[in-house]
Amino acid sequence: MPTATLLEKVYGSFSPENFEPVFSSLCKGLKVELRVVGETNRGWVQIEVSGEDEVAALHFLDREMGLAPVSLDNLKKFSVIRGRVVFSGKSKKELRVDIGVFSPETYDAVIPLQRLQAQLADGKKLPLQRLVELFCLYDNLPLKVKIVQD
Repeated sequence: MPTATLLEKVYGSFSPENFEPVFSSLCKGLKVELRVVGETNRGWVQIEVSGEDEVAALHFLDREMGLAPVSLDNLKKFSVIRGRVVFSGKSKKELRVDIGVFSPETYDAVIPLQRLQAQLADGKKLPLQRLVELFCLYDNLPLKVKIVQD
């Protein structure tokens, strides 16, 4: 029974188990049993999937909400991955995005201020906090990032 980490996080007073009926309903019609088994240290939901249609269910969940790469080895240059903004108020030079890499250590995608200025402000030298405010790049915002450097 493989364990998969979904690119969905648990916040506040909710527990991962609260979402089990939702995830199970997504796989309705497939011959699988889906069980939430916990969360990572950063709140990503972990599930176990078993049954005849296990591969199809994992593929569907990956397409609908994304599966965490877990390890750097599972990321390829130029791949696009969905993550969540973290520590948006901590830096003046970069925006960090949690992309679900936590084994053997935790890694975030880092977007330098210059790249954000080029893409979001037409090259204007706006401070990072101003860009965060203008584009609501606050903690936990879902954001897709393209991996451009190993």
